[in-house]
Amino acid sequence: METSCWVNIFVLLTAVAAAQCYRNGARGNSCVNMKPGHGEVQNTTSPYVLELEGSMTTYSADKEVRVCINKKAFEGLILQARRADGSSASPIGRFTKDLPKGTKALMCREEGDSVTHADDSLKPAGTCFCWLGPSSNSGRLHFVATINEDKNMFWMDVKSKALEPAGYSGSTTTHPGGAVVLVTFLSTWLIYMVRETDAVLI
Repeated sequence: METSCWVNIFVLLTAVAAAQCYRNGARGNSCVNMKPGHGEVQNTTSPYVLELEGSMTTYSADKEVRVCINKKAFEGLILQARRADGSSASPIGRFTKDLPKGTKALMCREEGDSVTHADDSLKPAGTCFCWLGPSSNSGRLHFVATINEDKNMFWMDVKSKALEPAGYSGSTTTHPGGAVVLVTFLSTWLIYMVRETDAVLI
């Protein structure tokens, strides 16, 4: 009887702790895998979209970029900017301190590099976050999020369109047409050099 009582107390405390974690936002161990410690990941198409306000296509040092969660209201989230090629799970840049109601900054590697929920209130569709670009060129980036409809359901790997670096020393914005022009130029130059070499040998 006494053992059963202690088991019931343990189960109750575990449930309370889990609920408290959900209300207070993501913990440090969610920084890398972005997976909450509660609920079930949904394998259906996400009802949420991450959109860049103002059709932003580039980022630069301390330039403000606004990213919004659209289409549907939500309760919880963890949001980061990461390398678009997936080569690193480290968050990049930082979010401003002026965050929407019911959300807060989360420190994964550096202060303010991630955002999570501060409570379990319903946040409206169209909630936007202001992010500042890193001090150095970090390559092609995008925003990625895990978004909770409630404590039982969440969608992972919700991504925005990519941002290219701009304004950094030695940085260039990648354009597919530019690569074609470069290849064409190099091919023409090589043909010319071969012909010149043949002419000298003759």
